[in-house]
Amino acid sequence: HALDSWAEGFRERWKFKGVNFGVTRIGVHAGQALVGNFGGGRFFDYTAYGDTINTAARLEAANKFLGTRICVSAAVADGAKASHGTAFCGRPVGDLLLRGRSEPLRAYEPLAEATFKEPATAQYCDAFAKLETEDPAAMPAFAALVGLHARDALAGFHLRRLLNGAKSARIQLEQ
Repeated sequence: HALDSWAEGFRERWKFKGVNFGVTRIGVHAGQALVGNFGGGRFFDYTAYGDTINTAARLEAANKFLGTRICVSAAVADGAKASHGTAFCGRPVGDLLLRGRSEPLRAYEPLAEATFKEPATAQYCDAFAKLETEDPAAMPAFAALVGLHARDALAGFHLRRLLNGAKSARIQLEQ
């Protein structure tokens, strides 16, 4: 959240000066990567390669589609639980079918602790649990949530999916 807060502050400072930047989107995944100076001759580029990096990049891109700004994999959410000894503060996004991966990847939207404790988060998690079990009550649950919190882009995303015939938490991204 610190990176997101800094990016939002940076955007606001420049907006005040008359420069409009787009929204910063963040994708986070955990795993092995190859990191170092790559290239040859006179040109070197310090960069990272591997499936972990590709997955993080695809999670970052998924944010625009989902209406979120930060999207993390289950590996990150589970790692946060393990390293802090407390529950991960976030809500499930769904099982994303990312390009280049054969299996869906469970993704989460991390939330500030205060937001995580709000009743709207519990209401979202209840609606999402219905979606996971393909319960027809998921649609009215998301509709009620959107009715109370119209600015909740992720809830709106799921409601649109359900209205268009989706029945599960599996999400095919248009990437």
